Amino acid sequence: MSNFAVTTLRLDSKFLASVSSLGLLLASVANAATGDQVTRYLCVMEKATGFSYDKGGSWQSTDFEVEEKYLVTPRPKNFADELIPSDVAWLVTAVGKKRPEYLCKDDFNKIGYLSCKGLFSEFKMSRATMRFQTYYGNGYVSDEKADTPYVAIGKCSPL
Repeated sequence: MSNFAVTTLRLDSKFLASVSSLGLLLASVANAATGDQVTRYLCVMEKATGFSYDKGGSWQSTDFEVEEKYLVTPRPKNFADELIPSDVAWLVTAVGKKRPEYLCKDDFNKIGYLSCKGLFSEFKMSRATMRFQTYYGNGYVSDEKADTPYVAIGKCSPL
């Protein structure tokens, strides 16, 4: 979500079938590898607020339109990708993307929190409340006027 480009997702039956198939494939591979019951999540962003650089040459607070959705899945044991370290436990992937946007080194902790890192960003989820928040921090500090720092919130549901 760098540059906070808002992407509109049209949820037609073919798209939903693709997402569902991807999720079932990931779960099947993970179940076969671990023998455990695996839960996956679909997290839907509901609100985002942050800062954008205006034409007048100053940073302004702003609310963003959001439609971003994420699949939160355990990393299958036999998952191989040279760009993803082998000690990653969970992957957070924007729906429609091939590569994860956030990597979670640890499993959910004792109180049900999952903490993940991305490039200049973080994703946190609570299994107890089924809520998440994400933060993108590039832009203001680095003086990248095209990037828009933001914090976003949303809700998750098990798949």
